[in-house]
Amino acid sequence: AEQGLECYKIPPHKFITGTSLDFEIDIQNIQDNIHGKIPLLWGDVVTRKGALMFGILSGDDIAARLAMELNDVQSLVFAMGGADGVMTKPPDHPDSKLIRTWNKDTFFNALHNTDEDVTGGILYKVSRGSQISPHVKFVYIVNGEYPDRVISAANGDETVGTRIIPN
Repeated sequence: AEQGLECYKIPPHKFITGTSLDFEIDIQNIQDNIHGKIPLLWGDVVTRKGALMFGILSGDDIAARLAMELNDVQSLVFAMGGADGVMTKPPDHPDSKLIRTWNKDTFFNALHNTDEDVTGGILYKVSRGSQISPHVKFVYIVNGEYPDRVISAANGDETVGTRIIPN
């Protein structure tokens, strides 16, 4: 809002059932209510069918579904903390460098700390970004601690971060 972007919140625990990419959501209702606004959703605890009454739905899964199913999505930005994008090695390694453009043939050495992130970390973001890139013109992973990078990536402008491209 401070940057002049109009968003509307959709709390996942109120509107979504299930986890992974096959969660249930009324995509048409979101499409009908966009009107130039950005739908804002996030990873959340949601109800599930079956023996487990709830589960954690990754924001990356939500982003993937919306990007592939909503009309006219031009860009998708995965904003994270602690790194400028996909790095050649873990971000705290002294030889780690930013990978500016990533596709399925790009190698990187990533670690995932399940104590801090239960929804997959950078490997999951890259996987979902790779699935989305054939459908969406601009897919970026950027450091969300820098709002100007998020905005630049959302506008399809060159920025500090990793652009994911289809093979």
